[in-house]
Amino acid sequence: ENIETTTLKESIDKATVTENTDEAPDGETTAETLEPLASWSAIYQIVAVSAETEYTFSFYAKAGTATACRYLVYDLTNSAGIVAATDYYSQLNGSTFTRISTTFNTPAD
Repeated sequence: ENIETTTLKESIDKATVTENTDEAPDGETTAETLEPLASWSAIYQIVAVSAETEYTFSFYAKAGTATACRYLVYDLTNSAGIVAATDYYSQLNGSTFTRISTTFNTPAD
């Protein structure tokens, strides 16, 4: 299931976004560049999900000037992590986008 997302600018913490700066995986010049404003920055997405359901979280990333990259999946309802912070920086390079993906199950209500 594809979940509609908010625009990137609405889900950034401590970073600036410049739109349409790079060729995206689909070949169009629609990829954004993020520049951190602090020692850390975050992109987040809040979505409604169903209990006891399998989901796959995925996105494309390129190394750029980053020196560390992590993702996590957090359950706001139960105030608990579902997928712990996972480093993916070693999977990236500076010339092409890499698809990062993790599959997880949501807990019972």
